[in-house]
Amino acid sequence: MVEKWGLRRPMWVDDLQGSTHTAYGRLPNMVYLLRRRGRIYYRANWTDARTLRVVLEQLCFEQVERKARRRMTPFYAEWEAERVNDRPAFLEGMLQGGGERAVREFIDAARHLWGPSGAGPLERWWQARQQTP
Repeated sequence: MVEKWGLRRPMWVDDLQGSTHTAYGRLPNMVYLLRRRGRIYYRANWTDARTLRVVLEQLCFEQVERKARRRMTPFYAEWEAERVNDRPAFLEGMLQGGGERAVREFIDAARHLWGPSGAGPLERWWQARQQTP
């Protein structure tokens, strides 16, 4: 993936059963930023460059403030941002890059997270795609 798509971030490789992938939510594009001792600083069920940029800017701000010896206090926040979702293009890319198993696992994860109504459009796309030569 790093070579194929020119990714410049560390990539972790799971076992063939997908143990880590399953333990962390089953979506194919999740992101976690961890503090030095492994505590989660940021997590999202989807990697979005714009949102990640904001989080990284905050991390840089905190580092500068700590170096200036200003007192920093953690706080908890929740944020439900939205992103552009070109579902057919994403699924087609997943099929071409990861294969049928990747698509089926993604649909299963969607059903688990969002229920039948959330997985329905994905399942309909998959059924139609399987009938396309």
